[in-house]
Amino acid sequence: MRRYTGFIFFVVLTAGTLLRADDPVRPRTEEDLIAGTYARDPIVHVPDSVPIGFSREQFLRDFPELAPFLTTQADFEAFVVKNLSFVGTQQKRLTHIRNTPIPMDETVTSEAITRNQSAGNLERGDTRAGFIEIRHPTTNKVIGLIGVKGIGFKDSLGAELVDKQRQRAKAAGNAYREELKRIAADPELNANPKKAAEERARVTAEFEKVRDAVYTADHSSGLTTLGEAFHELAKQRTLQARFEAYNARHGTNFQTNEVYGVIALPFYVLTAGGKKE
Repeated sequence: MRRYTGFIFFVVLTAGTLLRADDPVRPRTEEDLIAGTYARDPIVHVPDSVPIGFSREQFLRDFPELAPFLTTQADFEAFVVKNLSFVGTQQKRLTHIRNTPIPMDETVTSEAITRNQSAGNLERGDTRAGFIEIRHPTTNKVIGLIGVKGIGFKDSLGAELVDKQRQRAKAAGNAYREELKRIAADPELNANPKKAAEERARVTAEFEKVRDAVYTADHSSGLTTLGEAFHELAKQRTLQARFEAYNARHGTNFQTNEVYGVIALPFYVLTAGGKKE
């Protein structure tokens, strides 16, 4: 099973405009975001991803400029893979700690526009989201922003959390190996294989407890699991249907943050018990 990452959506943080609750907000460029609250981070392409649940018609409603270039669903999905299948440059440092190896193509890079620390909380997940600019294929002009959730750790916020996790994982591994050496060198345990096996089981259980705490710490993997992805997708589309029914009755224009779909990337998230999602 491939790991699913990346809700694609527009978010509603803009600058200097008074808005009603039912005013649709579609930031189109970096200038539409609050000045001083965002940084630009390099991101790296991940080939062989699979778009799931994307609607070409829905996308072209928001990006009509791309209609001449995306005439089929196949064209559209190839565009999604080329322009949105990226991860942050820090994520590969968590290989075998939070994820399996990532098949990056480091010759293909882009940038993510990321909330900086003054705008969010370092420990609460701003590290895994960002905007990607959509550019016109012939003019290269920015024609819109798409938010991607689960894009992985990036440079501006990610390095500190990645370092902490690497240090914790290294310390746990070193302590475990030292305990196994102690058991192997203990004459009393060597003379009692049953007791030695029980001691190895005990220290292994302690190591796995620490390892699982690293694997399952909230808002710290940089990624989005399959369950999270489809939960968010279903929740948004259900709520949007309720809004549309309400709008039809009351003449309002309430909208959710639109989710275009899920991108399946060819690697796994590591979870408790060494499982892969």
